[in-house]
Amino acid sequence: MLKKNNQNLVLFLLTIVLISCINTTQAYTIMGNVNSYEKDGYNITFNCENGKVKLSFLKEDLIRVHMAPAGKDFPKDTLHLDDNGPYAVVTYTWPGVSYQISEGFDPDLEGVVYNIRAGRLLVKVRKQPFKLAFYDTKGNLLVMEKEGIVNAGLGHEDSKVYETMALPDDEHFFGFGAHNHPLDMRGDKIVCSATELQSKSRTGGFPVPFFFSTRGYGIFFNNLDDDVTLKMGTMPAEYSFEGTSGAMKGWDMDYYFIYGPGCFYGYDSLKTLNIKIPKSSKPHLVKITK
Repeated sequence: MLKKNNQNLVLFLLTIVLISCINTTQAYTIMGNVNSYEKDGYNITFNCENGKVKLSFLKEDLIRVHMAPAGKDFPKDTLHLDDNGPYAVVTYTWPGVSYQISEGFDPDLEGVVYNIRAGRLLVKVRKQPFKLAFYDTKGNLLVMEKEGIVNAGLGHEDSKVYETMALPDDEHFFGFGAHNHPLDMRGDKIVCSATELQSKSRTGGFPVPFFFSTRGYGIFFNNLDDDVTLKMGTMPAEYSFEGTSGAMKGWDMDYYFIYGPGCFYGYDSLKTLNIKIPKSSKPHLVKITK
């Protein structure tokens, strides 16, 4: 009888833990299926069930990824000129590169995809549901969004925006600004809060939402809110970055995918930025060459 009671107690405690995990882990809304796409110069906008995603092919090794939730448009780039504007990037005028788009079944993404070739990159966009994958022109995978329909890929929930990528066993991450963090950030996370400037502890310094990967690419998350968080493998087989979005300030999911050796020199594929953070902190300049 005592043994049975102990077993029941263990099951009860496990149930409480499971319910607690479910309640504290909120799934965000993913893009859903692609309904159509529109071309505009070097931009392609994919209209999905739960929002839209715009890919801008800026240079042969540089792609901008911009997401807007359903019912909202992309915030204007000029928002960065305001003291409370969300963007770090100042220059949005690019010559762009031409691209070719085709459609077909892809066994790796297990569905019909749009194949987009531009410069030194191949981007695959799966239709059902929307999923991004980046390759070099030889077909070598650089990174793809996490598989699944729960907390996978681009998404949003309430005032937050998310991007979650698949993480292979051999990938490691470096960068993240002048911040007191380990050299290799795999398995760790950073919250890009300007208040950390005043600290000499583990979280001290000036974190920047830029990193480069041992797989030959870099990502700059163009969002300067204080709750921007990069989780570089704190969950099995995935890494992610997230921040606040909203109509008031315009913070949103907007990032730059940088391919090749240029990303190892810290933003070589972009132009000089004037990073604007909240008024309580000083602006910081980051050297970026076009």
